[in-house]
Amino acid sequence: MKALTTEIDCLSIYERMAASYFNDLKQLKAQRRIIDQQIKEAENRLSQALAQGDLRLWQDPENKNTFRYDGNCYVFSSGRVTYDYSHCEDVIAAEDNLREVKSMAAATGLVKQKQGKPFWSVR
Repeated sequence: MKALTTEIDCLSIYERMAASYFNDLKQLKAQRRIIDQQIKEAENRLSQALAQGDLRLWQDPENKNTFRYDGNCYVFSSGRVTYDYSHCEDVIAAEDNLREVKSMAAATGLVKQKQGKPFWSVR
């Protein structure tokens, strides 16, 4: 009986190693999504405890958003303040104008193009 030849059988040792990198990345990114969700849940629980006053025992007396526990320093940040300009016609017009000026500058080569850091996505 003749064995079936698969795609992986036809690869060199280097190509096989490279193929394993795809699996590594897929697995690690899946683990990161799980960990990110667990971190978010833990932060929500801590925020709830903070709002209820349950963290006072570990609160730094000089900074109410700093907590010291088990040799670590935890800092609560309430988040950035942002503004909604969607109802301000002057700002909307200025943003539209800025987009147009930026586009013209890029098209005419007046600005230097910058490349971001390379990355991989897994879908």
